[in-house]
Amino acid sequence: MLFINGAQSNIDQLLTIINKEKGTNLSRQGLVQMFRKSPGFEINPMKQMIDLGRSKQLGREVMKEVKGRDILARFSFFSTVEGVHYEVRYTATMPYKDEKTQKTIYRPLAIDMNGPIHFVQDADGRALEMATFLYVHPGNSKSPLYTPGRVFNYTHLNNDEKFDKQAVQNQSVLTAMQHSNTLADVDIVIFAKSLNVPVQGLTASQARTQLQSFLLADIRNVEQYLKHMNDQSEVFVGRIIDAIDNQQIVHVSAGNSTIWSFNLSDNKSPIVSVPQGNDIREGLINHIKGNISEFHSVIMNISRENQATLDYKSFFENVENPSAPDKTLLQEGIVEFGDISDFKTAAEFWKQYFKKETHAPATIKKFLQAVEEGAVTHETLEESMQEFAPKS
Repeated sequence: MLFINGAQSNIDQLLTIINKEKGTNLSRQGLVQMFRKSPGFEINPMKQMIDLGRSKQLGREVMKEVKGRDILARFSFFSTVEGVHYEVRYTATMPYKDEKTQKTIYRPLAIDMNGPIHFVQDADGRALEMATFLYVHPGNSKSPLYTPGRVFNYTHLNNDEKFDKQAVQNQSVLTAMQHSNTLADVDIVIFAKSLNVPVQGLTASQARTQLQSFLLADIRNVEQYLKHMNDQSEVFVGRIIDAIDNQQIVHVSAGNSTIWSFNLSDNKSPIVSVPQGNDIREGLINHIKGNISEFHSVIMNISRENQATLDYKSFFENVENPSAPDKTLLQEGIVEFGDISDFKTAAEFWKQYFKKETHAPATIKKFLQAVEEGAVTHETLEESMQEFAPKS
């Protein structure tokens, strides 16, 4: 039974008041159809509540274990439209007056919601009043009477919304996975590091697997990944982390602070001093981000060197592993001089020309640059290649 301001009422009267106040269009029939498909309420595990029964028994406040919720069988709200204060009660039995106190007694005092998901049995039938009361209760985050931003007690689980939400999440996972499969070997490590995925020392295919495992672990990881897909400033952080991992940016303790510096053959200059008590890596990253025009070019140069080394390693990984990605051209046969277009094809041509399995990435980069600039051509190939000949 439902009571409004002490008078017995019904679902239709309650919904009329709420619809008028909130501009909603709730109806008995609509709730019956909804509860028929979705009779469950999910308890908010983040909100600890008072155990009303034990508190009354012991005479002190006792917190309830987070297995369910005791929801007071009454709530109140003020109608700004009518200027009326409403108190709504749910009761399983007809209320009566206590002979001694002359107070009206309502039972139950609270509705025990068993968690983590509380299902109202026969919510579309005999228990419709209880289900309706729980739905419009301000403690339900889906209620028209819920105040956004407040900690809610529970949420009505709408199965249609649940599957729609799952469909969106599934599409997000697919989008992220497809993107991770198309990332070039030289980019996969940087992208993974920008997400703090541990891939240092891994091959490109191993880093790709690690990154995809990260995606499958939690939908929040997918959301973070999608953000990085559309924001190169986020990916740039991965380049900073990569430089740290490869000891091209190092730190030393100095009194009450930590000093970060470049550790390059031609650049040992300090970057920033991070005071004691602060996260030193975060301090470095924030400083570089805040002075991006000063540091962008040097970080990018470091990153290109590291990516060239990775590309060199990935090349041999692809040759030795026919199932690895990005190796179509290398599997088709001989790479001709005219096929040289990137580090991989340049490395393969160099290997074929000198019949050597190993070579320095810096040499290949120098050779590729000469080809791109026209310093090495078909006509000058024999003579020019002597400059790039491996040292015996």
